[in-house]
Amino acid sequence: MKADTSPAPAGAEAPAGRTICHVTTSHDATDARILHKECATLAAAGYRVVLVAQHDRPETRDGVRIEPLPPARGRVQRLLGLQVPAAVGALRQRAALYHIHDPELIPLAVLARLLWRKRVVYDMHELYSEDLVARLGRTRPMARAVLHLLLERGPLRRFDLVVFATEALRREMPEPRAAVTLLNLPTVHEGRRFGDPVPWAERRHDVIHIGSISPPRLSFMLEVARRAAESRPELRWLFLGVPASTVAWAQANYDAGFLRRHIVLQGRVTYLEALDEVRASRIGFNYHPALRRFLVAIPMKVFEYMQMDVPVISTALPELARLLRADRDAVLLDGEDPETYARAINELLADPARAQALGTAGRARIEDGLNWEATEAAKLLAAYEDVLGP
Repeated sequence: MKADTSPAPAGAEAPAGRTICHVTTSHDATDARILHKECATLAAAGYRVVLVAQHDRPETRDGVRIEPLPPARGRVQRLLGLQVPAAVGALRQRAALYHIHDPELIPLAVLARLLWRKRVVYDMHELYSEDLVARLGRTRPMARAVLHLLLERGPLRRFDLVVFATEALRREMPEPRAAVTLLNLPTVHEGRRFGDPVPWAERRHDVIHIGSISPPRLSFMLEVARRAAESRPELRWLFLGVPASTVAWAQANYDAGFLRRHIVLQGRVTYLEALDEVRASRIGFNYHPALRRFLVAIPMKVFEYMQMDVPVISTALPELARLLRADRDAVLLDGEDPETYARAINELLADPARAQALGTAGRARIEDGLNWEATEAAKLLAAYEDVLGP
């Protein structure tokens, strides 16, 4: 049975003691997984839901009350400047359950559970220890082991429930007290806001990539774009959600003429604005190298492309390949050769009929069951009932 995730009625009252507080310092308040899926699902089920996150003002969206944190300028300010405001904003809610989304909030969450006897859920979006190792440039086994102990193996059994983003990620971890896997699948009702697909001839981007991106991954994709543009001089590629530091890196390291002719590097926009840009694109692109933290992940952007009738070219990550049928739902590629990706792009752009058929099949796959409402919403509600009682 599909769970109803429509917004809760205005003024609806949750049962006594049923305030839920989600807390994040690294994601903003419009994050698709946190706000539009988890929080909105809980609000529609009758909980009073508060989200403490970076935002510009207090407001209510999809039945969820947003308590704003000031925007952080960079990782250091986020780590040092948002912890106290987040703790104060969260404890002010007097919630029955706190649901955290970032490893830097683990000390606060453990404290809330041990001292104030609060129920606490930890949402593990990715393999954080490997991500931090990559950011710090540390490759020694000791550094990996210490970070894994501090961020994952040590704290997991302190929580009432751990939410994993994939089954592969769950298998990497010691078994917590209770766990549930919630795939970050798209919501059907968000996709239906946009109506019919944009006609092929009216799509303004040849290729789009959405989401934050590091210089090494951007470097690979710019090489793909360069090779594709050799036989397609009019190629236009939009990168959406690129950090300012990565934009500066690209401008310092790549020919300005090449970037001007073929590449648009744009910062973050809201979730719905991103979907609007996706539907105006001919190909949705995803690339991840074969690193451990990516091998246990599912990139949400792939499903967002599919939802908007846009054909997908992606690295064949194991968890992704398990869900999608190659050359029926998406073009899935192995290896690290930019030429392979460039050739796949040019072949699709040269064959609009095949590209549009892939886009149509991808959207059908989402609406026929590969979506949040069909499977994941009910799992979230059942897990909360196990923790809080019916």
